[in-house]
Amino acid sequence: MNNQKHKTPTRTVVAAAIVNDPQNPTKILAAARAYPPQLAGKYEFPGGKIEPGESAQQALTRELQEELQIDVKIGPEIRPQTDQHASREQYWPILANMQMRVFLAALAPSGQVPAPTGSHKALNWVNKAQTFALDWLEPDLPIAKAVWQKIETWATSPNKFF
Repeated sequence: MNNQKHKTPTRTVVAAAIVNDPQNPTKILAAARAYPPQLAGKYEFPGGKIEPGESAQQALTRELQEELQIDVKIGPEIRPQTDQHASREQYWPILANMQMRVFLAALAPSGQVPAPTGSHKALNWVNKAQTFALDWLEPDLPIAKAVWQKIETWATSPNKFF
């Protein structure tokens, strides 16, 4: 009899921290889940699963088009922080067998306005204070903090992300 445990493979998903203005961001897009019932109304960053053969950026572009009917310009990745330094680890742990990669993004100049569809019941552009007043999914809260840290350093950086 084999007592070796079978480990479930880790699934990677992607999400976007969409900013309102790529040159001077003051708000991010927060998406309230529509389902499942125990998570409905909780906020997250929009995105989804990476399909076989897709890069993280390709998956994110596809997911945002499917979920919000928008095109975006994808910026730099937001990575987890360790003490005082950005980690080389690119994945945010979200569930026991899932991990997430998060990218800054801005709406493409096409003028599309994000609209909630089946997976989200509300979309809100929120500033920093409003961000932390929302009821976020637990794994997304440290990501929101890292996003705002990146935005705040962005304002003083000579190198813009977009």
